[in-house]
Amino acid sequence: MDVRWTEFENSATYDYARRFVETNCQPQVKEETLNIEKLVAQILTSMDWIMTAMARVKMSNVPLPTFEHSTNSNT
Repeated sequence: MDVRWTEFENSATYDYARRFVETNCQPQVKEETLNIEKLVAQILTSMDWIMTAMARVKMSNVPLPTFEHSTNSNT
């Protein structure tokens, strides 16, 4: 009798936990996944811009100014 009750409890608890997670957590996970996908797209766009800028700098024949010779845009 004890074994059967334990099996019933395990099954009932599993079903309850599964239903609880499916109804309460899945919508939140889907929303977070969409947010992460949007952030990844933004990161990829930014990385592409950075890589393009780095390539432009490497193609330039003009040497980059040193820190001491840089100009200030406020003056």
